[in-house]
Amino acid sequence: MISEGTADLALTLERGVEQRDTPVSCEQAYANGYLAIFPTGHPLKKRKLLELNELIKFSIVVGHRGTSGRGLFEQALHRLDLLGNLQFAAETDNSTFTISCVHAGLGVGIVARQAIEGPFTYQLEKRSLSHSLGQAYVVFRRKKGRQATKVIRVLMDLIRESSG
Repeated sequence: MISEGTADLALTLERGVEQRDTPVSCEQAYANGYLAIFPTGHPLKKRKLLELNELIKFSIVVGHRGTSGRGLFEQALHRLDLLGNLQFAAETDNSTFTISCVHAGLGVGIVARQAIEGPFTYQLEKRSLSHSLGQAYVVFRRKKGRQATKVIRVLMDLIRESSG
């Protein structure tokens, strides 16, 4: 929608290296950490610092192959020679669906989020995976060459301020 000009602003996870000839610009908005999420009665609750070798003893709910988090997760497991031990419970396309799958008892979820608070995450525990996976960056996407209106600039500033 951005490249077609039917939307002025998008907010997405950064995808990695951008092609130079793309009609869409990419500008960092804020950073997210990666989290493992699981029900409060799960055995991982006892762990304060969760390592990947402990995590993959359980079925995993993670983004599909086209998501940046999935690629990063698989690369980290590959570096530790753990990729062959990975058991997928489900592949999702967003963190909300991942959280729903965890609620349904499908497995441990991997999400890129700043926080998972509120009624949707009731009875779920979280542990940071940033020490293993680093950070995910949320970016603004706009059409190259198009000046942002004052309203769009204010919106971008508000998003940065509320996320930082």
